[in-house]
Amino acid sequence: MANKLTNAPNLSEVAKRNEPLTELYILVGANAWAFYRKNAKDKATNGQGLDWQIFLDSVDGQNPNRYDSLPIVLGQHQINQLEGVKIAPKGYQIATLVYTEPNPLTQSQIATLCVNLAQNSDIQRLAIVNNIGERLEDLTDYLARIRQGDSVAEVVAKNNQAQSPLDMADIIKGASPNDRAKYFIDWCEHTAEPRYQLAYNALNNRIYRYNGKAWESMNDTEILRLITAFFRHYDAKYSLEKVKGVRDCLTLDLPLMGIAKPNLLAFNNGILDKNSLELMPFDPDYWLIGFNPCDYCQDCLPTPNFDKWLTFISYGKDERRQAFLAALYMILFNRTEWQLTLELIGEAGGGKSVFIEVAKLLSGNGNHEGITLKELDNPVSRSKVLDKTFLYSSDEGRYIGDSSTFKKLSSGEPLDFNPKYKDPFSQSVNAIFAICSNSLPIYKNDGGGMDRRRVIFPFDKAVPEQDRDYQLVSKLKGELSGIIQKIISAFPTPDIALKALFIQKNSAEVLALKRDNDHLLDFVQEFDLLPMPSRQGLIMGSLLHVPDLSTDLVFNRLYWIYLLYCHHHGIEAKYQLKPKHLERELIQAFKSSGFDIRFSIRTLAQGKRHTNATLKDKNATKQKLQND
Repeated sequence: MANKLTNAPNLSEVAKRNEPLTELYILVGANAWAFYRKNAKDKATNGQGLDWQIFLDSVDGQNPNRYDSLPIVLGQHQINQLEGVKIAPKGYQIATLVYTEPNPLTQSQIATLCVNLAQNSDIQRLAIVNNIGERLEDLTDYLARIRQGDSVAEVVAKNNQAQSPLDMADIIKGASPNDRAKYFIDWCEHTAEPRYQLAYNALNNRIYRYNGKAWESMNDTEILRLITAFFRHYDAKYSLEKVKGVRDCLTLDLPLMGIAKPNLLAFNNGILDKNSLELMPFDPDYWLIGFNPCDYCQDCLPTPNFDKWLTFISYGKDERRQAFLAALYMILFNRTEWQLTLELIGEAGGGKSVFIEVAKLLSGNGNHEGITLKELDNPVSRSKVLDKTFLYSSDEGRYIGDSSTFKKLSSGEPLDFNPKYKDPFSQSVNAIFAICSNSLPIYKNDGGGMDRRRVIFPFDKAVPEQDRDYQLVSKLKGELSGIIQKIISAFPTPDIALKALFIQKNSAEVLALKRDNDHLLDFVQEFDLLPMPSRQGLIMGSLLHVPDLSTDLVFNRLYWIYLLYCHHHGIEAKYQLKPKHLERELIQAFKSSGFDIRFSIRTLAQGKRHTNATLKDKNATKQKLQND
């Protein structure tokens, strides 16, 4: 230890206060000043840091003067030279190390700090807590052993690999679960074969390891077996309880995983920046959780299989072809700000599943997740989508239900999550969602909120059996570089892709499909709209005094005509809209059907609620709906 020590930041001010009976807080971390100050570089904001005040609220909430506490601050500069820093003023006996970030100190640095305090302060009780005051470790015994001349602290300060198996076995045996976890992490990074870099994903409560290219999730069995290998390496005795104790501590001791940038896509030979098309070296700090097991080639490669498939599903229509490429563009660049959902509707064998496979390749392995609409509507089961950028629902059955979850997903609003073994929370999901189904989903009582987000692709042609290529997906993987380049070259600017999607959204084929699947879109074809409600417009009507549907009286009210329509088409009562809901849905139905005038209602003479809707041809409608 150096003879002359440099005072740690705030030490002189703490000494002047001369309050040795109070607990001394020592902030430790590269971000310690940002933790303590509102502005890390502005001394005038000392003590105004939100994180510092939240910490004090947690540990000393009953003290009205808690924000006056003055801590010692050990930033990165002090951490790098712990042996030469005076950390605590004379007389103070109780101190707490506050980690302002996960694991700012190694075991060696902790031991050096303990030696420093043992030799240069009067501290008797020492603990480590996290940034919200939860105790991580008690170092009081370390201080006592050092002062007694025990060599244990110096042994711990050395790198684990420098220990003989016998020494480490004894150390591991006497260590707390928290210390064992730190020894295990050090072993993984420096001694294990192969060596592992581990991180904890707080979103899904899972541990990941870096495989040299991307982060891959470890299941519980893999983690427990790896911990067992650590014990065996040092011939340390272990039990299931000890192994699980290490596993449980890892969630606190491992660094937290960062958030992957959606513009990065991993290949077998590097990381592609989709914005610049630059191929970069692998780096764990990109936090990618999957990669495509093929090389990215920067030369423009032909894509014969992709071109053949795209030509087939485009049905010879240039606008439909551009819309498909635009949909893939949206997935490739994770354009969630467009707030659009893809719906691939039609019979099997038409190319829907191949579209999903191409989309999965573009999003990258580990970045996509299949989920049913029912699962997505459940706060427990939808937890698996949290870190994904592309979601898809394959072979979805007929769906008639609420659209609120899908609207929140596409708009970026927070969704509620209630994962197992974790407290409920809310979070946005930055993912593009695609639905594959034989029939168009119908969203009840939606009021148009979902309709304006839907980009629908009808699939009404199946690939002939003799033309089916069961190796197509495998071939497309080999063309991925060229597919990416083709998609990017098709849209020099994002707005061109967005325009192509809106053209598809309002196309005649989509409107025809909607009419076939949504009875309201077909129903409104019987009407014209006046500029505004008047006595010439139909009275809205209600469920009161509904006449016999076979009489002419039914044509006196719009709602009664609706009931006649449902009766004629065999629409069950549970799928029929109540008057209040029908009023709201008709606004969107007329709009979706291309009417320029908005459907509206106004109360006129005698309290009658007149609409601006009139029958185009009463006799034709009567013949159509009353002629069984």
